Amino acid sequence: MKALFISLQFYLFISMFAAPVFAGDPFAGSNIYVLHCVSCHGGDGRGEIAGTPSFREGRLMSRSTSELMNTVKSGRNLMPAFRGVLDEQQIDDVITYIRTFN
Repeated sequence: MKALFISLQFYLFISMFAAPVFAGDPFAGSNIYVLHCVSCHGGDGRGEIAGTPSFREGRLMSRSTSELMNTVKSGRNLMPAFRGVLDEQQIDDVITYIRTFN
């Protein structure tokens, strides 16, 4: 019993320092995409406006989730920043969804 208690204490101690892990939900991401992204990126992710990148290009979609999250938060070129509009989980959800285009 004492070993179990020590193991539990160790687990709780370690979990205090663990970074949050987001598991993107592509179904939730599709709703966010329709609300905030489809007018520029199109329903199929190919881009509707000149200069809008396609989510079907390997070059763009090979970026890490962290890089893509920073782009969504801060904006880029014509794309507005979504910091304060979408929370971390919503951004992760939409990134998970756009990865399904590739």
